[in-house]
Amino acid sequence: MIRRNPTLIAMSDADVQDVRNMLAKKQADGVKNPNSNAKAKGKQGPPLQPPVTAVHVTDEATRKREAREERLGL
Repeated sequence: MIRRNPTLIAMSDADVQDVRNMLAKKQADGVKNPNSNAKAKGKQGPPLQPPVTAVHVTDEATRKREAREERLGL
């Protein structure tokens, strides 16, 4: 796969300061209410099940690995 150089985004000093202020505010909110995130996570309901294709992908990867090992005589 051919990789390209990352696209540079022009940002001024004011943009950087805005981001820093936002992160500082989020961290301050997290320090004030450390359990607020835990409560929100608990109210979301049961965890989502992994997609069915995830099992298929691992089975396929296992078959490919076994076929490679068989060809190489491992």
